[in-house]
Amino acid sequence: MTGASGIDGIFLTIETGSNWQTINIRVYHRDAGKETPGNFGTNERAAAQSYNTQDDHSFTLFDGSHLRIHFVAVDDLKSFDLDLTFSSSSHKWSGTWSRPGQAPNVVLRRPEPKPCVTANPFVGDWTTASGKPYLASGSLHIRQSSDGTLSAWLNRVIVSSDRRNGELLRVYSATAPELDLERPGDIGPPYRYHGSLSGDGQMLTGDWAENSGARLN
Repeated sequence: MTGASGIDGIFLTIETGSNWQTINIRVYHRDAGKETPGNFGTNERAAAQSYNTQDDHSFTLFDGSHLRIHFVAVDDLKSFDLDLTFSSSSHKWSGTWSRPGQAPNVVLRRPEPKPCVTANPFVGDWTTASGKPYLASGSLHIRQSSDGTLSAWLNRVIVSSDRRNGELLRVYSATAPELDLERPGDIGPPYRYHGSLSGDGQMLTGDWAENSGARLN
């Protein structure tokens, strides 16, 4: 969502196991290239009655389509109260996002460049069904915001009982034909990706590795 004070958005990372699921919601504000994020997690499906909660403390509720976050500022991210519902038909979030000095009614859409601006050639959805035993099949997704910032994430199936959607990546460089990304390590080292775009812009070829040469599973 683009406004007078910059760009505001949310980003969901979902990890699903055989009998569990964790969801991390990254809420961010970006102005003049500087991004201020906050991370909010939940591993329980919210009950309908819980959305009536009134509390002076921060809390996060999500039932699969209805997201509510009440945040009391403790760092650079300002206090806010977010109450949004996702539409699977329009792929939009709509509802209220109350923040100091901001209109509460909002509609959130996927990032896209300004009209008449040519998108970066890496913008799009890149899929693979790898035959390499150390590389999980999945997809790489890259989007460009109205301020030109690129965002990227991975969707992967490690095994049938370990699915990861929305693994956020850092974009270090995306000047065709070369692409450099990093997947930050949760508790271990980060993994870097270096890829090259084909001349027709239809194929991205590269590999993931950490400094020691270990592969990303």
